[in-house]
Amino acid sequence: MAWIWEYVCSMIERYGWGDHLRTHPVTVDGRVRGVVGDQEIAATAPVVRSSVTVAQVMTSIGRRDVVDVGEPILEFLARDASPVRRVLVTEADRVVGIVTGEELAYLFE
Repeated sequence: MAWIWEYVCSMIERYGWGDHLRTHPVTVDGRVRGVVGDQEIAATAPVVRSSVTVAQVMTSIGRRDVVDVGEPILEFLARDASPVRRVLVTEADRVVGIVTGEELAYLFE
């Protein structure tokens, strides 16, 4: 997990970029407030990554971006007809996984 107050360069140092985890949940006081992924990192010029915080580049999340591990997938998808880029899977308010829109689409092929 990335912290909202840390700089983009320190997040990259801790997790790498594009190694195995391409999306990182961003937390404030233990609660997920957003995500930082490849697109947000790529859009941040290398020369400013040491002065730009994760909060400045993260994508905020809403109800559509979070699903409880026990919620049926069809109920989740019925909430909103807009395309899903990535979904945080939670259990007891803790992130236990991330599912991409591509992975969801694969279910219905």
